[in-house]
Amino acid sequence: MHLLNHSEMRCDAIEQGFGVGGLPDYIAQQGIEAGALVPLLEDWQLQGNYHGDICLQYVQSKYMPNKNRVFIDFMKQNLLVIQSD
Repeated sequence: MHLLNHSEMRCDAIEQGFGVGGLPDYIAQQGIEAGALVPLLEDWQLQGNYHGDICLQYVQSKYMPNKNRVFIDFMKQNLLVIQSD
């Protein structure tokens, strides 16, 4: 698992196939227009006092260590909220 705290570096990693991630619109727009990025979960937003994005980037593999799967599931259950209209 790789952790980055820089939007352009995260964007480059996502475009190279390292995984998925949350990006500011102004960073993602060019990649979306070029077809290098695909928007996912557009109705989802983080809620709370945190004013940035939280993303998990990892190489998908059928041999993912159990500790990674447990962490990913925990993050999804505790940090992601679906916005209703």
